[in-house]
Amino acid sequence: MKISLRSLIFGVLFVGLNVLSLQSLNAQTNVSSKTNYQFDNGNWFDGNGFKRQTFYSVNGFLTRRKPSKIDETVDLKNGFVIPPFGDAHTHNLDGVRDFDRMSKAYFDEGTF
Repeated sequence: MKISLRSLIFGVLFVGLNVLSLQSLNAQTNVSSKTNYQFDNGNWFDGNGFKRQTFYSVNGFLTRRKPSKIDETVDLKNGFVIPPFGDAHTHNLDGVRDFDRMSKAYFDEGTF
């Protein structure tokens, strides 16, 4: 069986990049799960509006409970924090006559 140099190089690069990406992913997972963060001075969306409060990231999970040890504090500088799938900017509702129905549909589907 004859393998071309081009195929060999491609195969080595493919395997090498996959190994590197897995190592990088593993390193990111380990760092984030062991570091406790405190997020100060943020306006957090609570489902109805924005509320100024402090949140924490403990073992990779967002919580309001302050852990016994804070590794790093992040100043959000009075910024606004929206959840994943939050639509902070859209033109989908421009000129929509039934805004209430459309906004309820977005909210019910998990897009704020």
